[in-house]
Amino acid sequence: MGAVKTSIKKTNFLQCLVAGFLLLSILRSLRSLGGCDFDGMGKEISYNNDPSHIRTTQEGNPNPIEPPIPHKHRATNTVPATTTTEGQPSQALETTPTAAVSHSVPQPAHGGVEQDQCPSVIRKKVGLFNEETSSSPLKDDFKDTILLVSSNYAYYNMLQNWEYLANELGLKWAVLALDERLYEELGPEKAVAANHSFSVSGAQSFRRRDFSTLTCNKMRMAHDITTKCKVNVVFSDADNIFFKNPFEHDLGRLIRSKRYDYLYQPNHPAKEPRKDRCIQGQPRKESNTGFYYISHGNEVYKRVLEATLEKCQGEGNVIDDQTLFWESFWKLKNEIEGSKKGNFHHCGSEEYDNPDVFLTKASFMWCCVDPYYYPIGSGLNNRDPVTYHANWVGGRGYDGKVEKLSNIRPDKHGWNQSRFKDGVGGILRLDDATNATR
Repeated sequence: MGAVKTSIKKTNFLQCLVAGFLLLSILRSLRSLGGCDFDGMGKEISYNNDPSHIRTTQEGNPNPIEPPIPHKHRATNTVPATTTTEGQPSQALETTPTAAVSHSVPQPAHGGVEQDQCPSVIRKKVGLFNEETSSSPLKDDFKDTILLVSSNYAYYNMLQNWEYLANELGLKWAVLALDERLYEELGPEKAVAANHSFSVSGAQSFRRRDFSTLTCNKMRMAHDITTKCKVNVVFSDADNIFFKNPFEHDLGRLIRSKRYDYLYQPNHPAKEPRKDRCIQGQPRKESNTGFYYISHGNEVYKRVLEATLEKCQGEGNVIDDQTLFWESFWKLKNEIEGSKKGNFHHCGSEEYDNPDVFLTKASFMWCCVDPYYYPIGSGLNNRDPVTYHANWVGGRGYDGKVEKLSNIRPDKHGWNQSRFKDGVGGILRLDDATNATR
């Protein structure tokens, strides 16, 4: 009887041993197929034993997650941008607390905005028209387009002037806050925070390093929004005010046609409607980058912007975004068309008025808006414009802009002291003791 029990125990032991080897073999096979996360409890999971692919998971969620977004009212620390293998600058890397993410986890790449993902204010403000205040029959035609305006705290009063006029037209928008102080003032319900690496405060002078950083970041942040939120963008400087609704005028018609990747404001005056050379299909070497439309997902624009921002971040650069953008644009256009790898198409006069009837397709479709109705601040010939951009002020700076905004229309509707929280409307300083805008 004892011999039989011993035999049974040996048999059970051998069976368990075989089962153990089979289980181990199965686990090894599963691991080699992709490094599965077996417990989903926030541990590091190595993919094919390659530490560069380590990720984290949340408890109860077996899918990979991004590190948590930092507090929205403060810009986080950043690492300077590096250079990719293609010679283009990579986006700056934003660091997060070590307690939140393992040191082994790669940090998310960042551009001009602070958040990793699409900021919530963009989702709330997309559509251009305020559903509660606008009676426009076109308000449902721009569901994939966001209106952005940029400013730092120094120009907050000018921003308030822009917002007052835009609100009169039943529009909605989000603010690109170019420094931390303005973002603290507005909060995440109204604004998108700039990446700390590119945040610039104060009123800056043309052709200075900080001026270049400031203007380049406007373009960087707007592109980040198109990429992260998958929306089209209409961008405006705060000194480019709206007297009439541009989305019920030429600009809106061109956007609704869905033909164009890029719409821009010429930087030259026009004496009469439909006579500017850009509408005749002859774009100038350089135009304005303070008022434009860009559709999301166009690869040509992305390449132009990457080249522009690489120059912006060049050591000692003092050239602003506008000059660098158009230099990069024409260079890439020549390269693409010279190699016969694509083509560019600019609108002409017939197409401008009837974009829907034209079937031309190209790698990059672009068009201007009529500078008679969308003028800049030089050689003004239309005293009742749709929009007005108070640039070309020479050495008069902020006061020169205020003067132009005040005098553009006979009724002085372009500027009014009652629109500002401080009742003054001048440049604001970070060290204002009263924080008068609150």
